[in-house]
Amino acid sequence: MNEMTPPEGITPFQIDARTAQRRFREWFRQRIDDQHVRTIRVRGLYLPIWTFDVIGDVGWRQMQPKDKEGLSRLALALGGGNAYGGRKRTPGEPTEGNYPILLNDIVVPATHQIPYALHEVFDRFDLEEVLPYDTAFLSDWPAETYDVPVSHASLVARQHALAAARQQVEAQQTAFGGDAQSLVVFPQTLPVDTYKLIYVPVWLANYHYEKRTYTVAISGQTEDIVGEQPSGWLKRPARGLLHGA
Repeated sequence: MNEMTPPEGITPFQIDARTAQRRFREWFRQRIDDQHVRTIRVRGLYLPIWTFDVIGDVGWRQMQPKDKEGLSRLALALGGGNAYGGRKRTPGEPTEGNYPILLNDIVVPATHQIPYALHEVFDRFDLEEVLPYDTAFLSDWPAETYDVPVSHASLVARQHALAAARQQVEAQQTAFGGDAQSLVVFPQTLPVDTYKLIYVPVWLANYHYEKRTYTVAISGQTEDIVGEQPSGWLKRPARGLLHGA
């Protein structure tokens, strides 16, 4: 049997049920297009997330600018053409090298409690405000045990790290005349330096529309809200909103 990883940090609730209910209604009224909708009041709970720090290198390959001026600017940006392992090339030739990355607090949800479409809410927390874990924070709130193992979450974190690294490499190289369409970024060494299990506060609400139930998630720290909605909904004022118990 695998040993459970204990949580290291927690972000306490900073907004109450009344505020969360108000945010939910504001979000709802901006999107409602039918009078026959029933909502359910918000409920608060702590949900677990993994955070990862990744330090390593990614490889890149790209066609160089075809003009000498563009090539010289790019070489200057890359430290004379030798930084990141790239060697000097003539205009129009491909080049490759390594790019160092350092990414802190890559967030990966540790629970399947809320739909994948709402996972963005986990990015809406200020992790600088995380406190050392204390069970006293859970005395008045339910909390979900993590069901996404760290081994799986670390693979997701590396995927996020690779995507972030590509954005960094692309922004730097295209600014100096590189060919963005020819850029290829691939993992070299992307080890996880550290990881933590943290509890974050979330308010969840549901509403029923045409025999389906949709979920809305609200950050219990920042009030940021992410919600599911039927495709094709029009933004117009609510009509006859029914509030459930």
